[in-house]
Amino acid sequence: MESALTQAVGKGSQLVAAKVNKLASRSCGQVCTGDLVMKRWGHIVACGMFLFLRPMAHHDNRPPLSAQKSEQDLLELENHWLQVEDDPDGLQAILASDFLHVVPVGLITKDEQLSFMRKHPAPGRKAERHFEGMHVRVYGTVGIVNGMVVETGGNTLVRRTLFTDVFAYRDGQWQAVNAQELPSARESSSGASE
Repeated sequence: MESALTQAVGKGSQLVAAKVNKLASRSCGQVCTGDLVMKRWGHIVACGMFLFLRPMAHHDNRPPLSAQKSEQDLLELENHWLQVEDDPDGLQAILASDFLHVVPVGLITKDEQLSFMRKHPAPGRKAERHFEGMHVRVYGTVGIVNGMVVETGGNTLVRRTLFTDVFAYRDGQWQAVNAQELPSARESSSGASE
């Protein structure tokens, strides 16, 4: 009687199928039928496909190949964020859909923040801003950036703000999922010593 495995592999592979049947019957300690061998091979193939195809399903959520590249990408994103900080359209791509901003009055979502910004546009010219003391940590698909934004008006220090931003790597890009700021204790707006 010809086994299902022999039928599946075709006439050119009958010898291989016979050897597989013989090995399978030895490994299970009893005479195994071709159907049992076919089921075992089906499970092996299914497991192999699962293990091979599963990483492909999450391909876009893999971080860049090196932590150094991720750190550089996050610093560039922070600089871009600082440039478009008052532009809700510019922030649209930076902030993830589940973004939360921790502010003194509570937690606000991305939609709430962008809506508020559109209803209350920032005044014209703002102070010059730059970063100091940046620290970037990357944990796989999560990046955390801590630092200080220093605002100056001409040669006078206006404000220092400490911040923590949390990013997630999704769909091939880093997006902010959380932000929190607080004034630095070293703040000086009147030229007093720091």
